[in-house]
Amino acid sequence: MRMRALADALGILQEPGGYLKRTTRLLAIVGGITGADRAYYFKHNLDTDPPTCSQRCEWVRDGISREIHNQTLQCISYESVLPGALALLSVGSPFAVVTPNAPMPLKQILGEQGIKSLVLVPMLAGSTLLGFIGLDDCRSERSLSSEELDLLRAAASGLAGALLRARVEAKGSARSAEVGRGRPQPPDLPQPHGRCPARGRRRRGSKPRQIGFSGDDEPRDPDSAQRGDRVHRASPWRGPPPPAGRDARHNSKLWGIAPGTDQRYPRPLENRVRQAGV
Repeated sequence: MRMRALADALGILQEPGGYLKRTTRLLAIVGGITGADRAYYFKHNLDTDPPTCSQRCEWVRDGISREIHNQTLQCISYESVLPGALALLSVGSPFAVVTPNAPMPLKQILGEQGIKSLVLVPMLAGSTLLGFIGLDDCRSERSLSSEELDLLRAAASGLAGALLRARVEAKGSARSAEVGRGRPQPPDLPQPHGRCPARGRRRRGSKPRQIGFSGDDEPRDPDSAQRGDRVHRASPWRGPPPPAGRDARHNSKLWGIAPGTDQRYPRPLENRVRQAGV
């Protein structure tokens, strides 16, 4: 019956909203099912040496003090405050203690918060410790039954999966934002004069354009310059002489003269065909 109630409660982790808010709602259900006075989630800090843990969210029963804003529960050293806990949690075993048998300074911390006994269950992703969830009893000393431990393990496993998904989504969003900021925007290139934007055909009545020269005297077709097409470099024509006589009318359309020289060269094939009216 308890496990069925927990299975229904794990659906909270699939709902939209912040991870910590959903975790707090789940802790409230876990604490109510087990009869605990306080339920909480501690994050395992992977970037500290020696290893530490920090409380992220909690649920408390009516009449029990809240400790979520207690600064002594941030960056707790396993070695000094929870001796032996890290070794058990890292292999998937729970860590349980009653206050009279707790070592110092853990015994002092538990006494200040009115805790009689506690149990911690790890949140694992494979062999990596992500954190743990814990239950406090402030009214009496007790040990959890095997059914209650199984319930707590199931809740910890569900929280670990939800935490991994939240981290993956956060990384994906950050990566998309970086790509969006660094992506160059395409320039607004003007449409070539004399061409229809839709199909690239010449508008009726427009004049054919002549070949232009770049700074290094390299001839370019102005209509193809924006496509990156390069045309023949101006150089003396070593082939047969250009046509004359009755074909002189076509001479200026098929042949060009390099600026500042009397050297002739054939116009690019595209211009020759277009300007000759073929």
